[in-house]
Amino acid sequence: MQSLDIQGFSYEERQGLLPSLTSAFADCGGWILNRKTLSPTTMEFRVEIQLRAVIDLYASIISSGLELTRAGHLGFTHLCTCRKNLTTPADLGQIITIRLEISFLEDATLQSLFLSAGSAPESSFTSLSARRASFCSAPTTQTETVHPRRTAGSACPA
Repeated sequence: MQSLDIQGFSYEERQGLLPSLTSAFADCGGWILNRKTLSPTTMEFRVEIQLRAVIDLYASIISSGLELTRAGHLGFTHLCTCRKNLTTPADLGQIITIRLEISFLEDATLQSLFLSAGSAPESSFTSLSARRASFCSAPTTQTETVHPRRTAGSACPA
């Protein structure tokens, strides 16, 4: 029996994602062996499915809105390749155990990150513009080294 550890994340609410995931497991002929809450933002499912249903399960998980990590996509791709190359009913009937760990993330926008840091993006931009203007308008001195392809007046980008 093969085992696969998958990690995924979602910005959706837990109440919206979990019913679609559990129905996806059932629609693919999967058995939920264990479902537990690891933390307030993380859950774990242990599911068993037959190898013949791995493509349907992969598609159902993606269509439910769950984002998988790169390793998760590679693990499912490997199982789909195995399924493609096995042709006998006994091989396709192999049981695969999947441990799916889901992290529920909050949709933190760039604007909220600036606001939580105590400065608005406009004030940061203004202070950056002011620093650039003062740097570019600084007088050049005799000891200043200028790149051979530039003149002393072209040191600042427009």
